[in-house]
Amino acid sequence: MVLDLPGGLFGQDDVRETILERTETKFWSCTGGSMVGMRPDIDDCTRDNNDGDWSSQADNHFPQIGVNLPHGAIVTACIVTGSNGAKSWVFRRVVIGSKTASTLAAANLNTEDTSITNATIDNSTYGYWLIAQNIDTGEEIYGARIIYTIVN
Repeated sequence: MVLDLPGGLFGQDDVRETILERTETKFWSCTGGSMVGMRPDIDDCTRDNNDGDWSSQADNHFPQIGVNLPHGAIVTACIVTGSNGAKSWVFRRVVIGSKTASTLAAANLNTEDTSITNATIDNSTYGYWLIAQNIDTGEEIYGARIIYTIVN
């Protein structure tokens, strides 16, 4: 961006100042133990205080966690890690006050997705969360990480 100031200002004939935008890479992360087990029963899961993982004691669990990123952040990558790389995860958003939700990223556990749809965080309109899908008995979720940038 170039800021043009009128001539003669500050005793100079032509003053031009260039303002540079600066981007910063930031990280959001959580342990698996931070996730809440949903379906079939929230009691059929455990959180390990020693290593921070989440473990299923029944089939077809959907552990999830709310994600809070700064308004205007641009998500560049997302990953959820766990014991069974054949299972999947999704990063979703929902219009606040409605049930209109959409997927921003998705992949198998232990696989990072860098093709983020609607990557700019809009906290005025949406809420965000991560879900691991169909986690079965004995399977674990280790954690998650989102990489994002802030433009100053």
